[in-house]
Amino acid sequence: MNYFVRAIRFEFARIFFGRVWWIVFGIVAVIQPLLALVEAVSLAQIGLTATPETHSGLAVALPPLDYFGFDVILFGQAAIVVLGGIAGASIYRSHELRTTLLGLNKRVGIFLAKLSVVLIGSTFVSFISIFITISIT
Repeated sequence: MNYFVRAIRFEFARIFFGRVWWIVFGIVAVIQPLLALVEAVSLAQIGLTATPETHSGLAVALPPLDYFGFDVILFGQAAIVVLGGIAGASIYRSHELRTTLLGLNKRVGIFLAKLSVVLIGSTFVSFISIFITISIT
């Protein structure tokens, strides 16, 4: 168990203290809510009860007020996918995998540590961005 804890600490430090992680976090936690705000303002200008009969620019009626903000959340998925691609490319480009395997020589443990850190981190960022986006909307 001590090995797995060391592997998780190592991966946590490598991923969360990197510049890419904070750029993606900023995009998801700042830009996404701003897009939701722009959408909310435009929907408020149209009117919350607008239908295609009352407003010619609509193809379908607006969803109920409880569902506003959920369509912008998909923007965050693209940022998380880009984060995964950049993280994988940086590990390959800088030969960090070789260094990791020299320091922590159990491949399955390294894989599970990387997987758990990325899952926990992306879940944390997703919950924060979803909460901020829906609150702003």
